[in-house]
Amino acid sequence: MNPRALLQGLARGVAARPKTVLALAALVTGLALTGIVDPLTGALRLGLDVSTESLMPDDDGRSAFYEAARRRFGDDDTMLVVLSSADVFTIDGLAQLVETTRRIEALPGVHGVLSLATAIGVRGDEIGIDVSSPLSVIPDSAEGLAALRAEVLEHSLWGGTLVSRDGGAAALIVNFDQNERELLETGLPRVVAETARAVPGNGAVWSTGTAYVRLALTEALLRDLRRLVPAVIAVLLVVLVVTLRSVRGVVVPLVTIGAAVTWTLGTLGALGIPLTLVTAVLPPLLLTVGFAYALHVVTAEAKPGSSEPMLDDINVAVLFAGLTTAIGFLSLGLSPIHAIREFGVLAAAGIGYTVVASLTLAPALCTLLPAPAERARESGLLERIAAPIERFDVRHRTAVLVCAAGIFAVAVAALSHVRTGMEPVNSFRADAPERVALEAIKDHFGGVSPMSVVLESPQSGAFADPALLRQVDELADWMRADPDVADVTSVAELLELLHGAVTGDPEAGLPRTRRMARQLLMLGAGPEQRSLIDARQRSVRLVVRARGEDSGTLLALVERIESRVRDLPVFSEMGVTGQVTGSFVLLSRAGAALARGQLHSLVAAVGVIYVVLALMFGSARIGAMAFLPNALAIAVFFGLLAASGVPLNPTTGLIACTALGIAVDGTIHYLVHYRAEARRTGSERGAGAVALRAVIRPVTCTTLGLCGGFGSMWIAELQDHVRFGWLAAATLGIAWVALLTVAPALCTGLRVLRPWDRVRAALGPDPGRHALILSGLGARDARRLLRGAQLRELPADEQLIWADQDWRALWLVLSGELVATGRRSGGAVPLAKLGRGEVVGPGAEPSDEACDVVASCDTRLLRIPGAALSQLRRRYPVLMKDVDANLARICAARGLPAERT
Repeated sequence: MNPRALLQGLARGVAARPKTVLALAALVTGLALTGIVDPLTGALRLGLDVSTESLMPDDDGRSAFYEAARRRFGDDDTMLVVLSSADVFTIDGLAQLVETTRRIEALPGVHGVLSLATAIGVRGDEIGIDVSSPLSVIPDSAEGLAALRAEVLEHSLWGGTLVSRDGGAAALIVNFDQNERELLETGLPRVVAETARAVPGNGAVWSTGTAYVRLALTEALLRDLRRLVPAVIAVLLVVLVVTLRSVRGVVVPLVTIGAAVTWTLGTLGALGIPLTLVTAVLPPLLLTVGFAYALHVVTAEAKPGSSEPMLDDINVAVLFAGLTTAIGFLSLGLSPIHAIREFGVLAAAGIGYTVVASLTLAPALCTLLPAPAERARESGLLERIAAPIERFDVRHRTAVLVCAAGIFAVAVAALSHVRTGMEPVNSFRADAPERVALEAIKDHFGGVSPMSVVLESPQSGAFADPALLRQVDELADWMRADPDVADVTSVAELLELLHGAVTGDPEAGLPRTRRMARQLLMLGAGPEQRSLIDARQRSVRLVVRARGEDSGTLLALVERIESRVRDLPVFSEMGVTGQVTGSFVLLSRAGAALARGQLHSLVAAVGVIYVVLALMFGSARIGAMAFLPNALAIAVFFGLLAASGVPLNPTTGLIACTALGIAVDGTIHYLVHYRAEARRTGSERGAGAVALRAVIRPVTCTTLGLCGGFGSMWIAELQDHVRFGWLAAATLGIAWVALLTVAPALCTGLRVLRPWDRVRAALGPDPGRHALILSGLGARDARRLLRGAQLRELPADEQLIWADQDWRALWLVLSGELVATGRRSGGAVPLAKLGRGEVVGPGAEPSDEACDVVASCDTRLLRIPGAALSQLRRRYPVLMKDVDANLARICAARGLPAERT
C-alpha cells in the first residue's frame, strides 16, 4: 500500500478519535512504567552493568584464552590500594601497613590481600630455611629498618611491586571472592578504599584497579543519568518556549518524547536488558532526537477547515526521517563489539517508538489543545533571510560546492590521525579522584597497566627444564629493557630466590638440574608461585606492568613481545608458544576492532540510507542530493575527532551513524517542500527559495534543540558523555550549515518534476478535462504516455518548427498560446489558435493546409518524441488505441478527416 495513503488514513483516524488515542497511549505508558519500576515494591527493575565483557570483540577467540588464563593462574581483576608516606620503612609506617592489611582481609567478600605484610619470603640462615613474612616482626631499631629496606627493595618480587623503589608508597593487592556483578551490587571496592582511609595515621590513600574503576563508573553513570535527563528536558523546554511560545507548542513535544523514552526504557526493563556504558546515552539521545520529530509535527499548519495539525508531506518526512535514523542505528549491528550492536538495536527500537508517538500521540494532543494565536511568521527574521541565503547559494554555486569539496577532502585526509582508546579510567575527568589516584600510583610505581605473557608447552614438566627457564629469564630481561615496560615478574626470579636461600649464595642463579627446579617449586608452593606457573609445569605466566595506557602504544608493545617469543630459539625447539593477554590488552584490541566495525557500519548506513532516499523521491539523483550535504557533516565529524585528539571508543563511535541518520531529517524536509512547491507551480524555478523559507524555522528550531540537548551533556561527570555531547552537537550544527548552503547549491537546476507533475500543475488534478489527448486515460496510462516528454519554453513570436525536427512528435500546450497561420500568396492568414491543453503534431494538425505555428506569448509545452510514441505502440497497443481515438476526436473538432491520425 502507498505509505502516503496509510499516513493519510492514520491522520484521519487520530483526528476523529483523539481521546481514544490518548487513552491507549496512557495505557501503554503505564505498562512501560511497570518495566522500569516494580509497582508492588517500588524497586528499580532497570539495571546497570558497566562490565567490560560486552566491550570485548567476539570474533577472534582471545577472550576465551584470557578466561582460560584467569582460571589457571588466578583472576587479575584485582584492586590496588596504595598507602603513601614520607617513608614506608618506619615503625609507624610498617605498623599502619600491617593494620590496613588486617582490616581489609577481615572484610566479607575479600579473598586475600597481597602486601608486604602477607608476602612470604624464603631465607637461609644458620638453622636452615626460614619461610615467613618480612613483617612477621617489625624491626625496632634503625639498623633493622635499614636492613629490611635493603632486603625489600632488592627483592625481585617485592621491590617496585609491593613497595615503590623510593620507599615512599606501599601497595596492597586485593583479591575478591565475589564476582563482578556482586562487587558492583555490594560496593565492596568502595568499602575497601574507605577502610584503608579509616586506619589512623595513614596519609594519602589511592585506589585503582579494574574492580574499583568499574564501581566508580557505575556510581558516576547513575549520577549522570540523574543530571542529564532533567538537563536535556530543561534545554528543550527553553527552546520550545522561545521558538513556539504557546502551551500546545511546549506541551505536545515534551509529552510525546517523554512517552517514547518511557516506552523504550520499559522495554529494556521488561526484557531484563541493563543500561551499559554505551546504552546509557539512550535516554538523552531519544529525548533529543524525538524532539525534532515532534516539533515538525507541531509546527505543521492545520489543513483549512480541519482540526488535523499535520500536513501529508510532514507525515511522510517524519516517517522517512525516522526510517533513515533507525537505519543509521541498525548499521551498528555490523560492529564486532556486543555493546555497540545492542545499542544499535535498542536505539532503532526507541526511534520506532518516537515515530509512532509523533504520528499518533502528538496530533491527538494538538487536536484537543487550543490552537496557538496566529502570528505573522512570514515576516520573521528567519523567513526574511531565507531568500537572500538561497540567492547567494545559487549565485555562488560553484564557489559553495568547491569550498564544501575542499572541507570534505581535508576531513577525509584527517582520518589517518584518528586514534582509538578503550581505557575505562579515561572516562573520568582529569581532576576526578580516580584519575588523580592513577597518576599518583604511576608516579610511584612506573605503570599500572597489567599484562600477562602466557607461555605454553605441549609437555608436562617442561618449565622445570633449566634451559627453558633460562630462556624465560632472558625474555623477562629483554622486556625490562623496553621503555614501555615498568616491571616484569616471572617464575625464573622466584626460583633464583629459592635457589639462593637453599644454597646460601644469593648469586646462585637458576637451578642447574630439572630435579632441583622441581624441589624448589615444591618448597616455594604458595599463592605467588601459583600465579606464575601451573601445577603441571606446562605453562608459565610473566606478569608485565606497562607504563602507558594508550591503546596504540600498548598494542605495539604486545606485538613486540609476541614477535620476540616466536623468535627465541629454545622456545621454537621445544614447541613453546606464547600470547600476551589481560583485560587491558583485550580492551586495546577492542579499539582496533571498533575502528573496523565503524567503517563497516558507516558504509552500510550510507548505502541503505541512500537507497531509502532514492526510493522515497523516486530518483537516484534526488536521493544523492538529499544525502551529500550530510556526508559532508560526517566527514567533518571525523576531522574534529582527529583534530581534538578525542579517541574513537564505544561511545564516540556511535556518533557517525547516529548523526548521519538524524542529519538527513532536515534535508528530507527541504526536498519534500522543494518538490511540493515545484509540483504546485509546475516549475522548479523559485522552488528552492520557497522550500528554504518553509523549513528554515522548524529546521533551525530542531537544530537548536538537538545541539542544545546534546550540548547539555557538557555537565556530565563521565568524559565519554561529554565528548559524545559536544561532538554530536557540532556535527549536527555543521549539517544545519550544509543544509542552508550546500543543499540549495546542489538543487539548482534539479529536475524533480516528472511530465505528469507538470501537466497536473498546468491543467489541474484532472488533466483529461482540459486536454482532449488525455481524455479517458487513467493516471497510470497518462503517466506512460508522458513518460518520455520533454519541457520546452517558446518565447513570444518564436516559431514552433515541429515538422522539420521530428515529424512524428506531439506537442502539448501547458500555458500560453500558439497561433497557426496559413502560407498564402497574399501573406500569412490566421487559421487557428491553440491554448492550454491543446495538442499539435502529426494527426493533430491545426489546419488542413500548410501553415506555420508561432507563439503569441511566452508558451510552455511538453514535447512527446516520435520515438517514444513508436515504443508505446509496441509495448502498450491498447493505450495507443485510446490515444489514436482521442487524436481522431481532435481532428474532428478541427474539421479535419479522422483518417489523418
